[in-house]
Amino acid sequence: TARGLLDSFKLRVFDPRRDGLLDHVEGTIDVRAGDLEASYRFTFDAANPPEEPVRFEVVAEPAGMSAGSATQARRWAVQACAGAYPVVAFYRPPIQLRLMPATDPKSKNLTVWAPPFKSPLSVSYSVDERQVVVSRGEWTDEKHKAVTNYEWELWHGRYLLRRESIVGGAELDFEYDDRDGVTLISRIHVRDSFRAVEAVLTYRNVRRRPS
Repeated sequence: TARGLLDSFKLRVFDPRRDGLLDHVEGTIDVRAGDLEASYRFTFDAANPPEEPVRFEVVAEPAGMSAGSATQARRWAVQACAGAYPVVAFYRPPIQLRLMPATDPKSKNLTVWAPPFKSPLSVSYSVDERQVVVSRGEWTDEKHKAVTNYEWELWHGRYLLRRESIVGGAELDFEYDDRDGVTLISRIHVRDSFRAVEAVLTYRNVRRRPS
């Protein structure tokens, strides 16, 4: 049942490969954080391994950019080309998952818990009545844990990720537009207590499979 809920979530979230027939695209992510500007390049192709849907490289990243900027940009490239599911539900170890009621007795949400497997990492997913993940918890111990909340927009029968909020951390807003018949992320606005960051995604050589 736990895996079935995550599979249902996967079917409900917009995936450019499945829903937009995306076969190939090349793109860049230009990130501005205050006076600093970084650039990254990526390529998606349907022939890429499912576990690595995009090829990614750093074009320019000045000293002073936040640690992990390239990792974040790569995640955005995956999300743009493969949808939000592999980014949100990134941890599904090949062991039995557990299903539990929400900790709030008034909530109808269910919690899917992916326990540790070959590492101390545990991940839980809060799934609402739409069978969509609205919150994810991650922890290895009491000092290393994080909670991320998600807001979705129903769009042509699928859900687009509109906002990602890390409790005690950054808040991200996603904009989309049509690129040669495929809906892809166009801008990402990041706000935290230190500074605002904007990422602009541009695409070229968009190719779709025949419908």
